[in-house]
Amino acid sequence: MAVMETKSMTKRGGPLGPRRGDRRRFPYETRFVGGRLVTPAELQKIHRYVIDTEVIVEISDERRAVIEVAWPELVHKLPPQK
Repeated sequence: MAVMETKSMTKRGGPLGPRRGDRRRFPYETRFVGGRLVTPAELQKIHRYVIDTEVIVEISDERRAVIEVAWPELVHKLPPQK
């Protein structure tokens, strides 16, 4: 009977890849904003909308908070706060 060498599940011997906290690989992490969870799909839609729109005329406080935290470089596209 042949004996196989096994490796632990956490140490497979390969180089470590990007982790979930890596913003380059996972830029749309679920966030808790305004008392509810904002899914990665919703974050991606918000981000695409802000990038594609020249000037945003009106935006909710919840979405403004998401943009200010996640993409501070895009805050200049938002209308002034009331």
